[in-house]
Amino acid sequence: MKQIENSILAATFIFALGILFTSCSEGLLSTASGGVQVDLAEETFTVHNKFSEPIHYFAVEAGTAAYISWAPISSDDNRIHPRSKKEIAFSDVYGYEKGDRILFYYWTGDEPESDEIAHKSIETD
Repeated sequence: MKQIENSILAATFIFALGILFTSCSEGLLSTASGGVQVDLAEETFTVHNKFSEPIHYFAVEAGTAAYISWAPISSDDNRIHPRSKKEIAFSDVYGYEKGDRILFYYWTGDEPESDEIAHKSIETD
């Protein structure tokens, strides 16, 4: 069972790297250095959107990401307005337990293509 879990995690890591490299190939997200900044606090993290457009996001615990299938949803609940910030509680991150790594996916527009989604890895320990 452990070998299967490790294989799934490895495949997910390779998939995530593929998304990272393709998402950085063009568009607003790839041309603005430091467009999204994350600051950690004890029970929350703050995301600063430095872009001139709103971003939407999905945050998930890194290990949990290996077992779920998700699609980007753009709504008021997961929108961060241009040049503003949003505080997110660790407890609001799907699958998160204290000290876990979080994958923070973000995009512009309401219906992004898969190559228009960028992400940051957030170490919380």
